[in-house]
Amino acid sequence: MLIRVFVVLLLLSGALSHARTPAAWPLLPSESDALQQRAADGLQELNAGVFRFHYLNEEYQSALNALAELRRGGVPAADGYADLLETTLLLALGLEDKAREQFQRGTVLQAPADAWFYLARRWYASANWDLTLEALEYALGQASVLSPQYRQEALFMRVSSLVELGDIDEAARMLTAMADTGLWSGMARHNVLLGRIRSYAPIHEIERLVREAVYYLPAKGEGSDLRDRVRLLAGIYSLESGRYREAERYLQDVSLSNAYTAPALLQFGWARMEQFEYEKALQPWRILQQQFQPWHPAVVEFVLAVPYSLESMNATTQALRSYEHVEQRLQSMLDELVVLQQESEIQQWLSDWLQQQSGGWGWSRHEVAEAADSPMSRAMMALLADTSFQQQLGQLHDLQRMHSDILQQQRTMGLWQDLLVQRRQDFERVNAAERLKALNMRREQLQRQVSELQQRWQDEDRQLFAYASENDQRHLEHLDNVVPRIAFLQRINTPTRDLGIYKERWRRTRGVLLWQMYEQQPQRRWESEQNFWQLQQELANLEEQLNNSRLALDWADSRWLGLDPRIAEGQQSAAEVVARIDQLQKQQKVLLVSDIRLHLQELHARLTHYQAQSRLAIARLYDDALQQRLSSATAETLMSSPAEVQP
Repeated sequence: MLIRVFVVLLLLSGALSHARTPAAWPLLPSESDALQQRAADGLQELNAGVFRFHYLNEEYQSALNALAELRRGGVPAADGYADLLETTLLLALGLEDKAREQFQRGTVLQAPADAWFYLARRWYASANWDLTLEALEYALGQASVLSPQYRQEALFMRVSSLVELGDIDEAARMLTAMADTGLWSGMARHNVLLGRIRSYAPIHEIERLVREAVYYLPAKGEGSDLRDRVRLLAGIYSLESGRYREAERYLQDVSLSNAYTAPALLQFGWARMEQFEYEKALQPWRILQQQFQPWHPAVVEFVLAVPYSLESMNATTQALRSYEHVEQRLQSMLDELVVLQQESEIQQWLSDWLQQQSGGWGWSRHEVAEAADSPMSRAMMALLADTSFQQQLGQLHDLQRMHSDILQQQRTMGLWQDLLVQRRQDFERVNAAERLKALNMRREQLQRQVSELQQRWQDEDRQLFAYASENDQRHLEHLDNVVPRIAFLQRINTPTRDLGIYKERWRRTRGVLLWQMYEQQPQRRWESEQNFWQLQQELANLEEQLNNSRLALDWADSRWLGLDPRIAEGQQSAAEVVARIDQLQKQQKVLLVSDIRLHLQELHARLTHYQAQSRLAIARLYDDALQQRLSSATAETLMSSPAEVQP
């Protein structure tokens, strides 16, 4: 066994000496600096990768910790890189002013292209078009190549930012650098098309952009929806330009299964009306009326279109009945609006909407849940689609979540106060100081006993037959006393038997016992050592517990004395914040209620105007019918009695 261990150690020592052989030669200064620089770059890339992982998973607190690790290296380039990443993180947290201030301090050219892309994406989301273009310039023009998965998105942001800044020609030129197919290029063409429409570009250029967008967009999913949006834009632009055939051609290609269906059907009907095709105009409007709710903005807009088209076709009776049906329908909608404009209905809708929301506030809340289907939600369809109103609703949700979070913190501080009172009562009830003093005395006794046991354990090694049990010692003592007693009996009395045989047997028994004690000595030494070390370990654990208890007892008074004022101060601060949030929440609710009521009033005025037009049309048609009947009656009278008519 020893030989085997020696051989293994020899082999290991040889391997280690072989592994240390290259280090025996000193590195040149340039090689050493290169290795250190490579190690620093690797560590920097690792920390930057940790930041990207947490940032893309929206774990912003962990991303801040990764930034601290990135700065800890003390490398100036790493500090500049961390500044750029921190600017991106500040934008993600919604601190736009702070991010702009930090970004304008200086530009870090050493950052990778992907880092500049993340920053450009955040600037683009916050509608800072000039800063987006500045970040994209470094992302697309650096020596470090931007990841292929981000390149088309970066080109899209560059084209869209130029469109928003009004440089349509430069955006169209940049559009040629993008791939022909793909969703990003399709959205870029859509934005360029929208910019051309706003600048009243020639119709042939609009048609070319529409053809390219429709041809290259994907056939399914978001590509199909974007294709319908492009066709709707082109149709509305052609309709406003007086090109009704082209408008009809664009609008009839819009599918019937997305958000652009209703406005496309509405404009399609108007395109046919402009061409005096009244019967054909009724077809898309009937589809619009059957598939969509009465409160849909497109349905509300065409409410008078059907009877008007019937009247244009000289279908007087059908037009009159249609006007009467529209008048009744508008009256029921107006009655419903009167109820919905009440303060209690609006407040109830806001409360129901807040209960449907989930998630945290600020950056932890990414999307607002859609409002439940209700009469109020249906009447507010156009308002709910407004981006500014959605932002106001999001702010109300944030205030409500902050209010509930601070109340939770107040409850937590109240629990701490209760726990503090309970701990003081328990401390006084159990008399912890006296118990700790008694435990210290008991520990000292145990330490003395262990010391005595250790001395006995050390003295045992100096004995001939060490670690013998009490039973073995008693047997050995008994055997040692047998032979002298027999010899004493022989002197005082002549034995009738020969006792030599018994003496020899007893000596052999004593020898066997001594031999057994000698053989069991290693095992008993090992058991004794184990028991002794276990006892010492238990004593060490007990001493550690006592030390911790003594430390906790020493600190308890000082910590408890300062905890009450801190909790009271925290409660007061939380109460002030809650009062401030309550005030802001009330103001936000007042603003939202005002916007909702204004929208409902405008809708009420609009429907009232439509109802007035329908009633005027009904009166006009009845008057025309009455005039025709009177004219017919006069003509019949004249024809029946011509002699009575004299000049």
